[in-house]
Amino acid sequence: MMKTVTILAAFLIAPTLVRGADTKDAFVSLAKYIREKPGIAAKDGALRKLAIESIARCEAQEAIGIYAGFLMKTLNGKKKGKLPKERVSVMLKATDAAMLLSYYEFSAKCAPWKREATEWLFSSNQHLRLFLDTLTPYDDWGAAYHIIEQLHEHDPKHRDEYRSLIMALAVVWDQPRPPLHGQMGGNQLPYKTDIIGRYDYFRDLFASRKAEIAYRKLSVSALTMIVDTPVPLAELEWVREHVKPRSWSKKFSEIRYATGRLERRVYQWPGGVYALATIKSSGGICVDQAYYAVLCSRAWGVPALIFVGEGRRGPHAWFGYMKGTTNWEMDIGRYTYDKYASGRALNPQTNQDMSDHYLQFLCDRSLSASRYRKASSLARLAHVLRRTECFTAAKQAAQASIDVAPLYERSWTILAEIYQQQGKKRSLLDLLEKQAVAFRKYDDYVVDIHNRQATLLRELGETDKADRIVRRSQSRMSRKRDDLTRFLASEQIERHYKAGKYTLARKEMEKLLKKQKNEGQKVVQLVDSYLTLTKEMGQEKDAARFMRRYSDSMRRAFDKSDHNERIILNFLLRAYENAEDEKNSARTRKKIGKLH
Repeated sequence: MMKTVTILAAFLIAPTLVRGADTKDAFVSLAKYIREKPGIAAKDGALRKLAIESIARCEAQEAIGIYAGFLMKTLNGKKKGKLPKERVSVMLKATDAAMLLSYYEFSAKCAPWKREATEWLFSSNQHLRLFLDTLTPYDDWGAAYHIIEQLHEHDPKHRDEYRSLIMALAVVWDQPRPPLHGQMGGNQLPYKTDIIGRYDYFRDLFASRKAEIAYRKLSVSALTMIVDTPVPLAELEWVREHVKPRSWSKKFSEIRYATGRLERRVYQWPGGVYALATIKSSGGICVDQAYYAVLCSRAWGVPALIFVGEGRRGPHAWFGYMKGTTNWEMDIGRYTYDKYASGRALNPQTNQDMSDHYLQFLCDRSLSASRYRKASSLARLAHVLRRTECFTAAKQAAQASIDVAPLYERSWTILAEIYQQQGKKRSLLDLLEKQAVAFRKYDDYVVDIHNRQATLLRELGETDKADRIVRRSQSRMSRKRDDLTRFLASEQIERHYKAGKYTLARKEMEKLLKKQKNEGQKVVQLVDSYLTLTKEMGQEKDAARFMRRYSDSMRRAFDKSDHNERIILNFLLRAYENAEDEKNSARTRKKIGKLH
């Protein structure tokens, strides 16, 4: 994972490579021009061109120093200076150029970037912003650039039109692709990365106008959920030939459900090579249905994801796809009875988990893409000013970003970092309260914010207030998000455990188990944790008494079967054994022995 770096840190590192004569002359001329005519230089692209020259000579430090000096000059050389509103646009251009060089220095390790491709990639301030807005600290910037370079050389005729597609391929395929799920039975089809072949496939699809969503309507982020296709290109071509591009909500159920596999608990693919044609003819379980639906969608240019979640009857997989350009249908194959509070998918760009709730958050943001681009630029400026300890201007830049797009979380984080750096805990508390209001529609964020508030209040010695915030959050989530209810309770339990308050920790766990009693298989992991923790805390006898009563609740929640009864009795046996209750242990073993 690439580390996020700072302009200040990069500026302190001595250059190590020899400069070429041509790039040196161009660099010196640009540097002089910027120092003598900073305002004009910002308008005519000289700041950006200086970054390109620095990359051409494989050395970024001197230019970063020039940008740092440029920014300080706009603040009249005062670290406590206010942000001059009339100079913000100029400062943004210097910040973007400096951020590019900082990332280049630490990620590319001075690997040469070809001038022609670099000049194309950063041919305007808008294109530079697109690059900075797209890449994340999780991307391999050097590898991503070399994919861009490869495709730039491959398609000079269409590269301008398909810049976003090139960017999407770069940030997805900059690192090895994980399989779309882990139940292929060891029979995943071997494939080559073949980045040019993949680019040609999707470019031709979009150019043919046969794609289900027009290319011009897709952001780079949406395109990443199309081009992540870790299969042979022949699989995508099979889809184009055999699967009609319509009725995406029915693709999941097109695969006949293999009931026999479920009954035998055969969760890994048993049917030879894991290919779409085989799945279509043989049928499969939920994860195969979701895999088929996702690849069919992506092959036709529709962003799609596999979701997995824990329901009342155990783990399950389903399918989500972009429906138009403003919303997603995220519940195809998601059964209502099982009450999947949250589904998780793999973000194709970062290889990190993201929830369906977070995806909805991203969809809402995409409706105001221009505002978020502006907010992102202001946040980069705030980040640089904070790192150079220009706190007044940094706070103003971060607040300006929030004013433009209140749901751009990076700006809130920068403000929080400033208050932490300054030791202003009360100001940080006020900030978190405002953030909770701004993000009130998004439960995952609100829970995290409330936890941070509670932690801060405890640091200030206001334990009662902290507990009230957590209880309020638990009460709110218990009505709609049992996964967040478990998370909040677990935080409380861990806090009591670390403080040595073992009885409180046990009672908190029992309270959680009672609240979750109707959640079927979801409680299995909780019971396992409960028995482990109570043994560690010396609460075994209390746990055995609780489990004797709670086992009846589990029976009411689970489907009646010998399999489920065995799970319940094994938990009960474990509780008795932990408590060294031989009499009840023997009785429970006898009951288990009578099951088929």
